[in-house]
Amino acid sequence: MKTIKNIQIKVTYTVGYGNLVVPDNVYDALVEFHENNGGMVPDPDTCYLNGNKELGCASEWLADNIQESDAFDYEYEIENMD
Repeated sequence: MKTIKNIQIKVTYTVGYGNLVVPDNVYDALVEFHENNGGMVPDPDTCYLNGNKELGCASEWLADNIQESDAFDYEYEIENMD
């Protein structure tokens, strides 16, 4: 047996939804993320600090509604290990 003192693992997973009903402001912000931000969604605090309340609301909506239990594809990446 070996002991790992420290390990950091980045876990990425994919979820898919269909016929998803969202508020108009969330939809508009998701389109903005998709078309102008390469699909990347910053955390809500970053959005609010940059004065983008609508984008922050969409980021919060995603955090509240995307469930890891809905995932169908996982990727693991070891970022640091001692």
